[in-house]
Amino acid sequence: MKELTDTTGPISAKRAHAYLSTFYAWLIHNNQCGGANPCMGIKLGKEEPRSRTLSEPELVDVWLAAGEDDFGVIVKLLILTGQRLREIGDLEWLAIDLEKRLIELPERRTKNGKPHLVPLSAPALALLRAIPRYEGRRLVFAGPRSTRMTNYSSGKAQLDKRITALRGGVPLPHWTLHDLPQRCHAAIGVARAAG
Repeated sequence: MKELTDTTGPISAKRAHAYLSTFYAWLIHNNQCGGANPCMGIKLGKEEPRSRTLSEPELVDVWLAAGEDDFGVIVKLLILTGQRLREIGDLEWLAIDLEKRLIELPERRTKNGKPHLVPLSAPALALLRAIPRYEGRRLVFAGPRSTRMTNYSSGKAQLDKRITALRGGVPLPHWTLHDLPQRCHAAIGVARAAG
């Protein structure tokens, strides 16, 4: 588990441990495996809460480098709405009411299991209005074969390269897509500053 913690982080290691422990418990319960659960007694690393908050100039750099493709629009909407990555990345057309300027997330799409209304600023509304709608396509942002987006890591890697180029070869200190909602209150100023 230490190697997994070192390579993917404590959150991933804890999830892998939980899945593996559940699987072994099922095997033991169904007489498919003898002995004790090998996951018992494994100590996991401490999970540190995210504390990275991008400054306004950093957010402007992210915005300018984001681009106009689906991934870039997702990044910009994360900045403008303050929502979680999957709440925007897996957004459905049925959840968007352009007239009311709202995204209506049902309870099945939120972390706390409660419906959530997301007001849309003028820049967010403009981004959503510019996305073409295809008949029969339920998701706003689709990956290959019209399934949900999955290429976040490669999209982030390309975004980091563009940010570094924009900053004259100086990379942005380590950040994740999950850090973007941390500064959503500054988003409208960032959108204006970015053009």
